[in-house]
Amino acid sequence: MKTLADLRAAMAVGVVVQVTNHRYPELSRERTVIKVQTKRWYLTLPESHPRHGEVEGSWMDIPPANRCAFDGNSVTITREPEWNDPGPWVTLTFNQDGR
Repeated sequence: MKTLADLRAAMAVGVVVQVTNHRYPELSRERTVIKVQTKRWYLTLPESHPRHGEVEGSWMDIPPANRCAFDGNSVTITREPEWNDPGPWVTLTFNQDGR
């Protein structure tokens, strides 16, 4: 995986991805892509999420390429500039074939 286009292709309905949440590590778990829209993805909630059981999942906006750092089968997404914290937000890791 080298580009945002690769990431968008990999985030298909039914794909299981390891989500590492750098801000809330207790929410780091495998999640499944449930829906894909033009500008966002809908992923299942991990059991550790406070709203697990109330809602099916949560939306994740597709980030701009300048917030993505690609590394083989994973991508680390930094926080939005208005957070005033340029650190990593989440890392998405796919199996070796990119899915």
